[in-house]
Amino acid sequence: MNCQKASELASRQYDQPLSLSKKISLKFHLLICKHCRNFNKNIEQLSHSMQSFLRGDDNKDQKTDTSDSDDSDSQLK
Repeated sequence: MNCQKASELASRQYDQPLSLSKKISLKFHLLICKHCRNFNKNIEQLSHSMQSFLRGDDNKDQKTDTSDSDDSDSQLK
């Protein structure tokens, strides 16, 4: 498997299940290719971040941060 195919599979695995043979081929390639391991790690982090955002986890944190900063601004005035 070349790096282009590995990166395609790494991206696709978060959208749809891969066949067993494709999973094995990807895992083997990731064992031997540092660059594709890094790419796969980044795709995984991006996927988790997007899932958190879609669930609204990030919005709750931002609202809390905003209200805290508003309170501190009020106290300074």
